[in-house]
Amino acid sequence: MTPKQSLLDLADRVEKAEGPDRELDAEIARTLDLLGTYRADFLGWDDVGHAIYRAGPHHYTSSIDAALSLVPANMDYVIRRRFVHVFNMVDERVDYEAYAPTPALALCAASLRALSEGVGG
Repeated sequence: MTPKQSLLDLADRVEKAEGPDRELDAEIARTLDLLGTYRADFLGWDDVGHAIYRAGPHHYTSSIDAALSLVPANMDYVIRRRFVHVFNMVDERVDYEAYAPTPALALCAASLRALSEGVGG
């Protein structure tokens, strides 16, 4: 399966989820890590100078703040309860939509679809 198709399939699964799902959060993080775009939360430095990062994936499917981190840098979004529209700020004809049980799920799904356009395959 191509990276693009993996993101599109994952977006469909997120959109169909009934609520927050830590397994989906982990799959989103794994997929983004494979694409080289996952960034763990930096918490600081330990006593010997090693970086400390938050353990586990972000709560993409339950937190709008975490889901917002998935929106590509060149895009903007509109959240209307359970419907989300992610669009290119320069060319508004390029857009991605999702409808899900929660705003966080919808934002994740629409953002994953937008991210799929930036990967090969």
